[in-house]
Amino acid sequence: MTESKLHHPDSYLISYCHLSDGSYSVAVLGIVMAKGMKQDGEDVTALTVRVPRDIVSDIDHERKARAVRVPRNTWILEAMIEKLDRERQAEAADLAPERRHVTK
Repeated sequence: MTESKLHHPDSYLISYCHLSDGSYSVAVLGIVMAKGMKQDGEDVTALTVRVPRDIVSDIDHERKARAVRVPRNTWILEAMIEKLDRERQAEAADLAPERRHVTK
């Protein structure tokens, strides 16, 4: 299943392709395409985050290694989405009937 979301204010269209093994692939589809698809009233919160310089350096190194470079904000949003998806998948696996321990 492929799902596309517009990330505002960057106006990047991100495509999430959910793979059969439960993982997914994330791709930035583009800037120009997304600009015409802006949605009014989207709920966005600006955050200020303190990040150690060495982590920022690692992030920038990874961003620059991509075939299509993305802004740092977009890279961090992708990482946040991936982390949330992993947490949700782990939570769903813990709630699966075969994983529940029944005590009598």
